[in-house]
Amino acid sequence: MDDQESNIRRSERTPLQIPACVVLDLNRNPNRIPCIIVDLTTKGFKLRGNLNLSRGQVVQVILDHQPQISFHSRVVWIGQANSEREGEFGLEVV
Repeated sequence: MDDQESNIRRSERTPLQIPACVVLDLNRNPNRIPCIIVDLTTKGFKLRGNLNLSRGQVVQVILDHQPQISFHSRVVWIGQANSEREGEFGLEVV
């Protein structure tokens, strides 16, 4: 995420530490990968984890402690490698 994107943020982030998992390949062979939701906004959230995601990819995020709660989300940004944001992903609920 660049400075311009952070300057146009429309809602406040709420810091959290919620264990969750990302479900990849929603159609064929669902694969759950653990992650942590580290903050939340009214439109989406930021994840941290060892994930291989692409911008624009649609995934499902399921809360560990309440698996009945899940979010279909689109990846909108990916933390740059070798930066403080490496391993972080911005998702928008769709």
